[in-house]
Amino acid sequence: MPDRPEHFEGTVTIEWTPDGPSPMRGWRFMISTEDGAPVTTVTDLTIHASADSTVWAELTMFADEDGNPVLITEDGPRLAGITLGDDGKPLTATFAFEVAGMGVRGPS
Repeated sequence: MPDRPEHFEGTVTIEWTPDGPSPMRGWRFMISTEDGAPVTTVTDLTIHASADSTVWAELTMFADEDGNPVLITEDGPRLAGITLGDDGKPLTATFAFEVAGMGVRGPS
């Protein structure tokens, strides 16, 4: 397991929604910021949980031109406002976030 990072970009909550709504088609989980806003720019998620340390996640997500994480696009999960690379695809990078909570949403 990788060492706990010295710097986190913030705190997120992860909720698995096997039968429920999700902010992105095909996702089976929702990621939210500290204030409850959905994070809609994640392309890959890796959770690190050690019994004697902080639970944290590596989120590969859209990045702006300065290399900072983009949590949500101006127009929701579309590409408006996203920085594109030379290949025409959105820039992405992997960032560390502390995980404040995790859960599973059951059927409503």
